[in-house]
Amino acid sequence: MIWRRCATRSTTLGRWPLGFEVTALENAALTDMKRAIGKPGGPARTIDEEEMLWKVIENSTNPMDFEEYLSAFPAGRFGVAARIKLRQLHREESPRSAAVVVRTGNYRVQGTNPNGRTYLCTLTIERSGPLYQVRWKIGKDTYKG
Repeated sequence: MIWRRCATRSTTLGRWPLGFEVTALENAALTDMKRAIGKPGGPARTIDEEEMLWKVIENSTNPMDFEEYLSAFPAGRFGVAARIKLRQLHREESPRSAAVVVRTGNYRVQGTNPNGRTYLCTLTIERSGPLYQVRWKIGKDTYKG
C-alpha cells in the first residue's frame, strides 16, 4: 500500500495529500510524477491531490487503499469507482461458502476435558425464528446459547 494515514514512524519522509505519509522510495516516485506534469510536452494541467491518489491506487488489489481514498475524499470524483472496486475486492476475499445445514434435535456427545478425561453430554439444537438455540447438558449443569 502506497498511501498510509499519518503515524509517527521514523521511515516516513514526506507528507502528501491530507495527512498521508510516504516512504523514501514512494516520495521519490511521486516527486518525479509531479515534475513530469510540469514539463513541456506533458499535460498542460496540474494534477490535484485527489487525482494523484487515485492514479496511485486505481489498479490496487488492496481494499484498504480504496477505504483510505473514500475516507479522504468521501464525495470525490472517483468515489463511485472506488466503491465498486472495494465491493469487488471484498467479494474476492470471501469466497462463497457451501450452504450450511443445521439439523435440529437431541444429540449424545462425547468430549474430552483439558485434563484428558472423557465426558458424555446431551446437545439440543432448536430453531427459534431465524436463529438456533443450543443447550448443552453436562452432568447436572446446563449451558445455553
